Amino acid sequence: MGCKVIAMAYIEQWFGEFEKGNLYALATRAGVGKTHFVLALAGHWAKLGRKTLYISDSMNEETFERRLTSLEPYYHENVDFKECYKLTIERLSQWLDANNYDLVVLDTFDLYCWNVDIGELKELAKEKGVCVWLTKSLPFSEEPINLSHLHFPNEEIKDKFIAYTDMILCGYRNLEHDSVCLRALKNLTGVFGQELELHK
Repeated sequence: MGCKVIAMAYIEQWFGEFEKGNLYALATRAGVGKTHFVLALAGHWAKLGRKTLYISDSMNEETFERRLTSLEPYYHENVDFKECYKLTIERLSQWLDANNYDLVVLDTFDLYCWNVDIGELKELAKEKGVCVWLTKSLPFSEEPINLSHLHFPNEEIKDKFIAYTDMILCGYRNLEHDSVCLRALKNLTGVFGQELELHK
């Protein structure tokens, strides 16, 4: 997120503990650090002995391993990677049945995930007892980021996304402080509206 190491335990303390069965989303514009954040999260959980399934539509396994190693050189046996361009609930359910995962990362929840019903994803997360993190791209805008900036094919999908996620964070660059700020646009598990600033 512009930071070499993210204090994930501090972020959990700030925004609330990441609970199994919950859906969490991080929405930023391009280049702010969505992937860096969820890679750091996967590395943090791996160090705690928790198993992560990381699904990406934009990285191959070699790129994923290189980026994860730069953040967390060890514990890679606790992180499985899947390159996927058309995700379905059925495919995800099969992957979860094959392994006892604690965390699922969907990077990014955009075109390749729009066949995934967010309500069914929430039910699957509860059924399998996994914490699910989604990243979401935002279009460029000079305005302060809010929920209206979330882009989906139609309003029904957007409304369901907002309804079923337990927490939606936005991330944006603070050029004055050379940092990245996180703000909770929705949070059922911790603080709401306050900002957390992550320095390099």
